[in-house]
Amino acid sequence: MPVVRIGPKHQVTIPKEVFDQLHLKPGDFLEAISQGGKVIMVPRQLTAKAPAPSLTKKEQQILFQAKQKINRIQQTFSA
Repeated sequence: MPVVRIGPKHQVTIPKEVFDQLHLKPGDFLEAISQGGKVIMVPRQLTAKAPAPSLTKKEQQILFQAKQKINRIQQTFSA
């Protein structure tokens, strides 16, 4: 069983045999989990989030007014 050292920036090198067995590639993502005093690293694929829908002019106006109202309310609490 290979032993790895933690580097100064909290980095670890995955041993080549483990890297190859899991078919990992540079740039892949791993989820690091602390469980029962062990570190478990699980390969993960990140999916792109759907772009936020555009707001209509009316919705933008409502949002702007709501933000202004929130700011006014916050100012009354901080005064």
